Amino acid sequence: MLARENGNTEAARVLEEAWGNASNSELQYYKILEVEPGTCFPEIKKAYYHRVQEYHPDKVAHLGAVLRTVAEQKMKEINEAYSYFKKRCK
Repeated sequence: MLARENGNTEAARVLEEAWGNASNSELQYYKILEVEPGTCFPEIKKAYYHRVQEYHPDKVAHLGAVLRTVAEQKMKEINEAYSYFKKRCK
C-alpha cells in the first residue's frame, strides 16, 4: 500500500481494515470513483462530478469515435458506482 511505502504504518492499517470491510463490488465502485473506502457521501458526490467532467462523451467527441466509445463505457461505470452509493446513503 502507498501509506506503508511512505512509512505510515498506522494509515496503512486503517486503509487495509476499511478495504477488508467492503464487498468486492463496493471496492470496485470506490476504485471507479477514485476515493478511499469509507469516504462520506458528499466527498463521493464531488468525486463523481470530477470523473464526469473527465469522461463525459461530449467532452471527448472531437478526439474521435474510438475515444468517445471508451468514454461512454467509462461513464456507464461511473454512473453505476454513483448510483450504488446514492442508494446506499438514502
